Amino acid sequence: MAHIAQLHGRLQVTIMVFMLVIGIWGMVNVARRQPITQTYSAMLIIGELLFVAQALLGGILLLAGALPVQLMMHVIYGVVGVFMLPTAFALARARAAPWDSLIYSLACLLLAGIAIRAWETATVLPFLYLLGMTL
Repeated sequence: MAHIAQLHGRLQVTIMVFMLVIGIWGMVNVARRQPITQTYSAMLIIGELLFVAQALLGGILLLAGALPVQLMMHVIYGVVGVFMLPTAFALARARAAPWDSLIYSLACLLLAGIAIRAWETATVLPFLYLLGMTL
């Protein structure tokens, strides 16, 4: 179970950085007034798959008895993380073309923040992890 917990933690960092990068990339596309490319769409799909994998690992850990410090908030952040990009897709389809890049990039930046908050609700002092310290 320790390996799954470690993978769950490392995947969180990956998600946080990945969503931040594609969120900024989307904002650059908005500023340049460029449409969504196939590459950007593929990155959005990869981001969604990362959140689904994270949720599955979290579910396994939860069933095994590993509880985050703030269980309900952590679960809510996980659910929001899984459903944010499909919701953004539904919103973007209902809007005119210039808005889709903005909707996706804002969703990705919000997901980066949600990943940070999920990390904070899982551990007592997440900044100690960044410093290489443990309790």
